[in-house]
Amino acid sequence: MQGWEHDDAGKLPLITMKPGEQHEVRLLLSFAAPDKPYLPLVHHDWPAFEGNPLSVRAVCPDQTHPALLAVDQRKPCPACAAEVAIRKAAIVYALIDGKPLCLKFTEKNFHVLKRLIDAGCFDLKTGCRVRLWNQDWELDFRLHKPDPIDPKAFEMALAMEALHTRTWTVRLDLLTQMAEARTGWLKAGQVDPQPGQNERLVKLLPGCTLIRIPWGMKGPQDLAWQNTPYEMMLSMEYRVGLDQGNIGLLCGRDPVAVEKGLIANMVVIGLDADEDWFAEALRQLNPWLEDTFRVEGGRGCKWFFAVAGERAERCLQSTKIRQRDPGAEDDPEVGDWLSTGKQGVILGLHPSGKLYRHNSKPLVQIKPSDFQMPPDCYLSSEQPRISNAKSQFRRFKRLIHGEGFSEGEPILDLDRLINPHRVVKGLQAACPACRREGRDSAGDNLLIYADGHYICARFIDVDAEARHEHNQIIYRLAGINSTDQQEEEQRNEYQD
Repeated sequence: MQGWEHDDAGKLPLITMKPGEQHEVRLLLSFAAPDKPYLPLVHHDWPAFEGNPLSVRAVCPDQTHPALLAVDQRKPCPACAAEVAIRKAAIVYALIDGKPLCLKFTEKNFHVLKRLIDAGCFDLKTGCRVRLWNQDWELDFRLHKPDPIDPKAFEMALAMEALHTRTWTVRLDLLTQMAEARTGWLKAGQVDPQPGQNERLVKLLPGCTLIRIPWGMKGPQDLAWQNTPYEMMLSMEYRVGLDQGNIGLLCGRDPVAVEKGLIANMVVIGLDADEDWFAEALRQLNPWLEDTFRVEGGRGCKWFFAVAGERAERCLQSTKIRQRDPGAEDDPEVGDWLSTGKQGVILGLHPSGKLYRHNSKPLVQIKPSDFQMPPDCYLSSEQPRISNAKSQFRRFKRLIHGEGFSEGEPILDLDRLINPHRVVKGLQAACPACRREGRDSAGDNLLIYADGHYICARFIDVDAEARHEHNQIIYRLAGINSTDQQEEEQRNEYQD
């Protein structure tokens, strides 16, 4: 019997009975399904091998009772189609010390639940209280005195629909990743991670932060993995975890580790080419790419290198790489510039079933001026698209749903911002000026008001003159019409 406390109004809490704990309990029929004593809760688990500290879990929408799912979450489950392993549980309604709550019986204790059902403990008129206890995570019980419950009172509680358990949100994205990972794992012959696989990478990439990723997946699942400090690499426990799945290389810079003198003052960059012609053009313009760390995955390759020296801060913002196309509404994407808040998988299993392979070369260190881009390509973070201002304006209005909106062109280009999302006052996003300094890892420093004007949270309590320079940097990095000729004029016009 396991669970978590849940204090939302109108929702019954789930409790955890720890080893040695015991309670006197009156079991009830389910409010959500009065004809059944319990509600099935099913999670999918990945990876397939047990005892892995990097396992991920997501609720199954196909096999879980609808009452346990968030609104509109009952959808086809891709993990079921891929036969990803499941873990079953049962949610039971009960009274403990007169308070309604929910108990979660894990599959390990289903035999105890069956005994409780067979003993009639859920019957309203003839049911009884039971003494439940946990002995080394094994449940057992003893029947106590009868405790009849008025069926009419119970029916009234059902009619009111005032009480229900917590609900689980279906993570279709995670279920899809699980399904793809298992499919790739089967194609690869059910290969598992190798013990000690992190050691060679640590020697090859000194001063770099490696990220733990579940086996066969492309994305980390650890909470706030973007903020993983380099000091974690000094922990043997963390490095052992790197041997349990895929390994990613964290891009950007760790200013704290730099200040402590643990690593060199450099920005780690990942360069991903989506098109073969673009990859070949990059090789021709940057011969040093042949001498830096390169990884091949499911398709194409990624290069990794370090940028240091004057103006290296300009490389801190992750962004798309685009090719100019005057005939298109949006310039097409041809690659990715991976820096702050991004990572690239460098070792492990690709969802396609191929193993990631690297060239065993260290990171080449360059100056910002050493990197050359094809003349018709650019970094989205540094190049405004003036012709697209009207479409940006429409997107801006949609995101804020017209609330408090005053007619006027927006100032910042949403495509050049990281993590734009709606808040009460307008939009919130990562501050490009802070990201350039290695700050704002949470991605929420920038507030854009409903009329398009903006302010950084770091400067919200200072006067306009004091924040003028910071606002100039924000506009230069993310302004819609910041051409060389218009830049100074519009900077002055839009300062708040």
